Amino acid sequence: MQMMLRALSHMLSTMERFRNSTVNVASRPCLVADLVKTLEEITGKMAICTHSESGRYYAIDTTDIKPILEQLKIEFGPEYLSSSLFK
Repeated sequence: MQMMLRALSHMLSTMERFRNSTVNVASRPCLVADLVKTLEEITGKMAICTHSESGRYYAIDTTDIKPILEQLKIEFGPEYLSSSLFK
């Protein structure tokens, strides 16, 4: 979350084009099954849930912020989910 706030703060303070506009700020996609598995690992408890093949992948266009994330050296690598949830 701190990485997102850092990126947003930078955008709003230095780039006029982002003011009064909608900008998608998101990390890499995460499947619900991966989220549940990570929470199980963190808590040491098994989730009581039923797997369903419903729903679909929802792509979020983060093209506008990609250069900013690169400039600030912000990466949402494979460990981002677990480290964010663990906090």
